[in-house]
Amino acid sequence: RTNEEFNTRLLRVLDEAKCSKTVAAKKIGVSSAYLSQLCSGVRNPSDRTISDICRVFGVDPIWLRTGVGEMFSPQSREEELAEIFTKRSEERRVGKE
Repeated sequence: RTNEEFNTRLLRVLDEAKCSKTVAAKKIGVSSAYLSQLCSGVRNPSDRTISDICRVFGVDPIWLRTGVGEMFSPQSREEELAEIFTKRSEERRVGKE
């Protein structure tokens, strides 16, 4: 049961991020097959995988594990600014290609 709930939350994260399973697997450093197993509820995630999902997608670890609280962790001012600057530099890089 807990496993089923985790996979539903994981699918919501990928949907919110508009990220395919293949791309998400590369971003968090796992195989596509393993991520598919997590999404279907066949496998349980390791603590490391949960940590990587939260880091990559900005998801609150308590929410991802339990469903309690908000999906996204509140950002500090420094994190907000870093995200803005990263997006700007990526937009400039794409514009030059």
